[in-house]
Amino acid sequence: MPYKFIRFLKNAKQSTGWPSVVKIISEWFSGGSRGKVGGIFGTCFLAGSIAALTLSGFIQAEFGWRAVFTLPSIVVIASTIPFNAFVRERVEATAVGHGVKPDRQPILSREVLTIVTAYVLLQIVRSGLSLWAPTFLFEIQAMPLTYASYGAAIIPLGGMFGSIISGWASDRFNRSRRIPIMVVMTAGLSLTLLLLHGYERLGSVGGVSLLFISGLSLYGPHVILSTIIPMDRSQSYGAANLAGIIDGLGYVGMMFADPFIGWIVDCRGWGDAVAFWTLSSICTTLLLLTIWGKEHEQD
Repeated sequence: MPYKFIRFLKNAKQSTGWPSVVKIISEWFSGGSRGKVGGIFGTCFLAGSIAALTLSGFIQAEFGWRAVFTLPSIVVIASTIPFNAFVRERVEATAVGHGVKPDRQPILSREVLTIVTAYVLLQIVRSGLSLWAPTFLFEIQAMPLTYASYGAAIIPLGGMFGSIISGWASDRFNRSRRIPIMVVMTAGLSLTLLLLHGYERLGSVGGVSLLFISGLSLYGPHVILSTIIPMDRSQSYGAANLAGIIDGLGYVGMMFADPFIGWIVDCRGWGDAVAFWTLSSICTTLLLLTIWGKEHEQD
């Protein structure tokens, strides 16, 4: 019980970060550049995932398991000094939207509900790939556990490329419309997950390669939904408000998906687990198609 309570407090504190920084970025950059900026910014948690997957084992082996908790905490505390010293909430002289009264719309609109539902489904895929990829490589590809952890790090690495590419492409084409880029990438994710059904014949190189493509096609739309769209809709719904709702409900979806995927793997096998992720990805694509062409003009 104490451990669960501490974990709850940790997640509660950590969750305050994303809406806040999305709000700050929306104040500094206009619609024509938010895709590129949001795509680059969206790589931050992916870089953290790579560091966690590759360094945690080394820290534990060299300094003990307690150091896995204390050393990253020291780094986080130290980072607050330059953050508070140099980061400003808005450009004081020419703030984006500063001094303009926002025309706020009801947050529970059809558009928002569709976006949130698509994000929850995408979070199910993210949960499956990020949490279960090392076990998948260990059990199916017979990789040693250490190398399986390194192999799983290929997913956020692909995600970093996907985040940057999707942000750039959504600014570059279709007048900063985001939905077409997301539909293309989630459709690609669905195809990649279908190919993973043949995991026994893939071999280690093939399996890891598909995981890289999965990360690329997963985190591109993931970053658009959780970062760029809240910035685009800042005048309509409030950037922090919308980012908090999207991200928060996404984690609610993961809360139920994590144990369910474990049950599927134990009772039905990896094939059905991959089928569940594939179905979630296909449903994400279909949901996004319902709002194709209905994006608001950028704020």
